[in-house]
Amino acid sequence: MSTAEILPKDRTRVRSRALGGRELQRARDALASEGRLDLFATELGYETEEEAFRAVGEALGLRFIDLSEIEVDRDLLQEFPSRVIHRHHVFPIRQERGSLVVATSNPFDLAAIDAVTAATGRSVTPVVVMPDELDKLIKSHLGVGAETVDDLLARSEEQSGEGVEILDEVDFDGSEDAE
Repeated sequence: MSTAEILPKDRTRVRSRALGGRELQRARDALASEGRLDLFATELGYETEEEAFRAVGEALGLRFIDLSEIEVDRDLLQEFPSRVIHRHHVFPIRQERGSLVVATSNPFDLAAIDAVTAATGRSVTPVVVMPDELDKLIKSHLGVGAETVDDLLARSEEQSGEGVEILDEVDFDGSEDAE
């Protein structure tokens, strides 16, 4: 098996063997169940969760980026549907060679990439990021309020047919109280 060189934030060189099929499956399972790779990282001998994310990205042929070092394209963000950001935990980074570069903390979630493509009509290039950094970026640019609305909508979709009704219009003038 080949080796890969990983450069963490402190730029210390860490030698790591490339991840094989079983290890990628374990990483996929860990992300699906926990949304994190910290335990997976420890199992494989990585010192940090970031090293594990970098290795997974490399094994899948995806770049890893540090979100603290990027500048958000506000025009791109404004035209990107916030419901897709919250529902699929992705974030638009930039346009690059005709493709929309989108940050994800779960590079195995192909449904998220398909949802971005369907919502934007653009080809998508995913990049791997740390989950905590992605959460901070989403909250700093969209706030918590949008997430709450999206959570309510997601719950209503799950419970459809169970008596849950989303009101399109609410009358606040009290006229319905007279009935």
